[in-house]
Amino acid sequence: MQAAHRNAARSPQLNATHYATRGRAMHAFDTQGPFGRPTEFAAAADRLATHGSRVAVLAAAPRDNLRPMNALEAAGFVTGALSVWLAVRQNPWNWPMGVANAGCFLLLFWQARLYGDMALQVLFIAICLLGWYRWLFGGVGHSRLRVTRIGMRSAIAYTCLGAAATAAFAPYLHSVGDAAPLPDALTTVLSVEAQYLMTRKVIEHWWVWMAADLIYIWLYASRHLYLTSLLYVVFFAMCVAGLRDWQRDTAAQQAAAA
Repeated sequence: MQAAHRNAARSPQLNATHYATRGRAMHAFDTQGPFGRPTEFAAAADRLATHGSRVAVLAAAPRDNLRPMNALEAAGFVTGALSVWLAVRQNPWNWPMGVANAGCFLLLFWQARLYGDMALQVLFIAICLLGWYRWLFGGVGHSRLRVTRIGMRSAIAYTCLGAAATAAFAPYLHSVGDAAPLPDALTTVLSVEAQYLMTRKVIEHWWVWMAADLIYIWLYASRHLYLTSLLYVVFFAMCVAGLRDWQRDTAAQQAAAA
């Protein structure tokens, strides 16, 4: 699944609102726009710093902010979609495609001075490299890794760890002006956990992704980012397909072993 789930959310519309939620600390940057071009968005960003309304920016932003994707955004979308499709097919090349996807968004977030999101891409790249190695050599005798299931104790441990991480991360997001700190923290934690479980080829990681996608669908629809929300409907459908295919593969393995 790679960073695609997190990164797909950073559409031009969402980038614009995200810059504004940074408040006056980002004002000097906002007056030049995310790529050094003066925009009318600076006035909306200044108003948001006072009123804290993310929706107000969408209403005040000019049509120019709904610009077509630039080359990095387009490359990120293509590599993200490919990485998800390859993961559904259990193809190890989903991991290098995930590295390419995270690399695209690392550069994009660096240009936009979204350093927190930029740091998250470094984490995703590390997880992708780990997953690539594990899928190729993590099986018995350094063979390819097979689909496995998570135990009850491990599931409880991951749930408790995720809850603790969300509880710790949400106040930080609130302190920096995030418009939806709890859902944002929860989806970030779910994304990282799902990504790590995927490196172990644990079939239940699809359920974690589906939980995150449902929150994303609601979150972006509530912010009137309907196209982004629709994209997560597509991701959810791909997760369902991945879960079905992996369950079928597990059943075939069990039948062969019987």
